[in-house]
Amino acid sequence: MSPVTTFNADWAALAAGVLGLSSAEVVRHAPIAPFVMLGGTSLRAAEFVATAERTLRRTIDLTALLGPEPLALVVSAAREAPERLPVPAPRVTAGQARTATATQEAMVLSEGVHGGTAFHLLFSAEIRGPLDESRLIRALEVLTARHEALRSVFVADRADVRVRVLASWRPRLIRPSLPPGVGEAAVPMVHDLLAAASSTLLRPLEQPPVVFALTRVDPGHAVLSLLVHHAVVDGWSI
Repeated sequence: MSPVTTFNADWAALAAGVLGLSSAEVVRHAPIAPFVMLGGTSLRAAEFVATAERTLRRTIDLTALLGPEPLALVVSAAREAPERLPVPAPRVTAGQARTATATQEAMVLSEGVHGGTAFHLLFSAEIRGPLDESRLIRALEVLTARHEALRSVFVADRADVRVRVLASWRPRLIRPSLPPGVGEAAVPMVHDLLAAASSTLLRPLEQPPVVFALTRVDPGHAVLSLLVHHAVVDGWSI
């Protein structure tokens, strides 16, 4: 296949905004460089796909965008975006479904790409001193009841991806174990354990993709972790 040597100004401006480059740099490198070589990440790819659909009315294949082909070649294969119903207000009656945003849809459908963990987020806090586990569980239950995002599950069909807010959901709390004496290495070890299991723990098309983990390091030291899908929360939410 012959290389694509032209790059529409609208696409260049979009890519420049997402990648933090100038339009001139994008135009110069897009015919030969993949998106990831231009500074693209999985999150930026989702933003690129969603923005292209919203502003240019064109659909880009997310898998191809994260692949080895030059950005200009990937963009040349863009298709006309399907018509979508306007997204209603985020709050809906529990049990009803609303259309997911384009970004959420791209993130959820990426579950089968590159191991399906590109949009899995992991946060941890170390707890020093006594810990009342029953009060912690109650706090997580209140948090989950208060925030719809923590009770949201995704439903995919041929037309689109929808978000269904469950009327109630008991937060999942798992208890990983570590060998004795790990000390200050506890957090990275917990992260390694949870990252390795995240594709099994987070299943956004089956249940709310939110898991809490409480790891007891020693009697006065614990690690509380949140493993969550980026489709329901982001860094600002934490």
